Amino acid sequence: MQFNKILLLLLVFLIGNNLFANMPPPQYHPVTKYYFGNIDSLSAYKFYIKNSETGKTYKIKQNAVFEVYPNEKDGPSNKLEVWAINKETKLQTNTISLYVKESFKPLEENTAHYAVTLSFDKNKVLTSDFSMLTPKCYSKNDKEFMPVISFNKPNNNNLFPILSFAAILLLTILYFTTKRQQRKVYV
Repeated sequence: MQFNKILLLLLVFLIGNNLFANMPPPQYHPVTKYYFGNIDSLSAYKFYIKNSETGKTYKIKQNAVFEVYPNEKDGPSNKLEVWAINKETKLQTNTISLYVKESFKPLEENTAHYAVTLSFDKNKVLTSDFSMLTPKCYSKNDKEFMPVISFNKPNNNNLFPILSFAAILLLTILYFTTKRQQRKVYV
């Protein structure tokens, strides 16, 4: 009787897991930190950044870090605006806007870390390149944690229903083979 309850519980778990498999994941709105590291290599320009939330303008220095917070209200989204001014001609370049990066995974400490590489193209237009930083790039202590059991679903969407069906089939076969062995034959 106990074995039947365990099989029924596993069957309910597998069916429930398949029902929730096609639901979209929740969207997390993390704080986004932007790191500027190549400012000194572009010495002919002064770089400035404006925070739309506070309205303050700052001069960007080498290894500067700026944060963008998610918007709590339905108003315009918070952003950082980056531009450069040529030291000789005093002309301002185009503006690059940096927004909160959306993520489908909960991030460590609810913060996304991006390195911004600024450069100029042939037409002297300011361009940017983003790369997401790994925790080892910005954390002070190295935390290496290997989980013993992981409940993450595989990325291949076709694999999970097949494995679930195979598990149900295996549990059904086990159920009937153990039932057959438990019967006592009286002659």
